[in-house]
Amino acid sequence: MKFVYFSLTGNTKKIADKLALFECQEIKKDLFINDKYILIASSVGFGQIQSEVKDFLTKNSKNMIGVIGSGNRNWGQSYCKAAKTIAKDYDVKYFASIELAGTTTQIVELRKNILEYLNGN
Repeated sequence: MKFVYFSLTGNTKKIADKLALFECQEIKKDLFINDKYILIASSVGFGQIQSEVKDFLTKNSKNMIGVIGSGNRNWGQSYCKAAKTIAKDYDVKYFASIELAGTTTQIVELRKNILEYLNGN
């Protein structure tokens, strides 16, 4: 199991590091993941999926079990929209919307939810 992320601002990497549950892997060109993973995604523009994430998912969606959104509530309805779209389009679990890099409370709750989900599946 891994956390996979693409980070323009560093927030998705910080979330993965704070969760401290699995190995973290940054999305890079031509990356192929054989392991099950949870994607940590942010949005660009008004909720669009980053092109690097789209390209990655073209080759790697079959092992994705869920998505975590990272964003800024200042974007209103676009807050974490890309992550929610990915979860819906790929029919995987949407774990949470995390503000920026996440508060301690958000991270603790998210860690608990991920472990409960994995133990139930």
